[in-house]
Amino acid sequence: MNRGPVAQIREQYKPGTKVRFVFTDDPYCTLRAGEQGTVESVDDMGTVHIRWQSGSGLGMIPGTDEFDIVTDETDGTDETDGTDETTTED
Repeated sequence: MNRGPVAQIREQYKPGTKVRFVFTDDPYCTLRAGEQGTVESVDDMGTVHIRWQSGSGLGMIPGTDEFDIVTDETDGTDETDGTDETTTED
């Protein structure tokens, strides 16, 4: 069964998932790198709606905006980011 991109995003960013802001090119964004938030939902376009610790409700777009999943093990360090980039070493 082939899942669509929005279904994959919803699987990765379930409500309650803790994330950390890294970067966006949105000129109106007031978030600072390292600010944490909690995923509230993923809409039908694949935007991840997050409630940030500052009170902002800015949504992030995987592949455009950069944000990491925070786990107990990573405690704020990178696990994955919203860029969906893969690196390989030769």
